[in-house]
Amino acid sequence: MQYIDLETWPRKSLVEKYSTYVFPYINIGAQIDVTKLYDYAKRNHISFYCAMIYGATKIALEIENFKYRLVDGKPVICDSLTPVFTYLPKGEEQFYVVEQPFEEDMLSFCEKAKTTAEALTAQKEHSFMYGAGETEILYISCIPWINYTHFVRTIEDASKDNVPRISWGKYVRDRDGRLMMSFSVQVHHALMDGYHVGMYFEKLEAWLSSIPEQTSGKDGISDERSTVQ
Repeated sequence: MQYIDLETWPRKSLVEKYSTYVFPYINIGAQIDVTKLYDYAKRNHISFYCAMIYGATKIALEIENFKYRLVDGKPVICDSLTPVFTYLPKGEEQFYVVEQPFEEDMLSFCEKAKTTAEALTAQKEHSFMYGAGETEILYISCIPWINYTHFVRTIEDASKDNVPRISWGKYVRDRDGRLMMSFSVQVHHALMDGYHVGMYFEKLEAWLSSIPEQTSGKDGISDERSTVQ
């Protein structure tokens, strides 16, 4: 994590303006096509949810503004982002909060994320403490029961809570046979604008459309089958 000189930063006026707002957040939702990723996850026996967590984090890491944070009112840029996501086991009503360090290999990340989540479930640890701290993280959640049109996430303290929140809902098949899913991004306006959220959606859609239809041994995607369901 590195501090940014606010006095010379182009976003100085935006930080000063939006840091005083009661609700200084942008929340944008849209439908995305997850057909290829869903099929890929099924072929490789990995969790579709974990695959989405991988993709959501991967895209955030590609856009500098998603790595900006305000620490005690001062802007910083994160060196890395660790996804912190909700996990609800079958048969339970209270979710767990899971932290899994990001890595470039999708199958490896998905398997580790699932293993970490199941370990927390077995230990009944409903913890909100993160090893990565509360700065270099990315909040991720899912509401798989609802094909929603809009979703606003909870905020702990608007004066200091500026971690992006990424969520998605239920996927449904459209008339063309595609799996479409509600997806929303909530960010602090002092650190980015609608332009950057739009860039996020464009990059995410491009990545989703590039998922191979067959398993490949290239670009971090392995031929090996995971035991994760």
